[in-house]
Amino acid sequence: MMNTPAGPAAAPSYTGISEGRAKKRSYKGFLVAWVLLIAAGFTTAYYYTDYVKRQLQNEISRQTAIQLEAVQQQYTLQLEQTQAAFTAEIAKMQEKINALNDLLAFAKDNANANTDNSNQLYTQLQELKNQLNALQKQMEMLQ
Repeated sequence: MMNTPAGPAAAPSYTGISEGRAKKRSYKGFLVAWVLLIAAGFTTAYYYTDYVKRQLQNEISRQTAIQLEAVQQQYTLQLEQTQAAFTAEIAKMQEKINALNDLLAFAKDNANANTDNSNQLYTQLQELKNQLNALQKQMEMLQ
């Protein structure tokens, strides 16, 4: 007959080797799964933060464009109002200058050796010219 060991003593030696290999394989599989999960988490986080960053950039760009448009419209309106005010003021000053010139011409025509009103009118005319020049300089600065 054959000499084969029959009993529980022979079986543990084969199962012990395969259990060790199975444990090593399960640890390797477990570690690989965790590494893959962590890598997937980092990748997902990276793409999500990039997506949120692009969304924020687009929103900020849109809001900035709207605000810039409003500021530009307000500036244009204010510039037009200021120019209109200066133009009206210059027209009033020009009317005053013309009236004083007429008055000065009249005074010179009617002046005799005893009266000298032309000097006072000339002073007023100079003051008006100075104011007109100041207004024109301010208008040039605005443009």
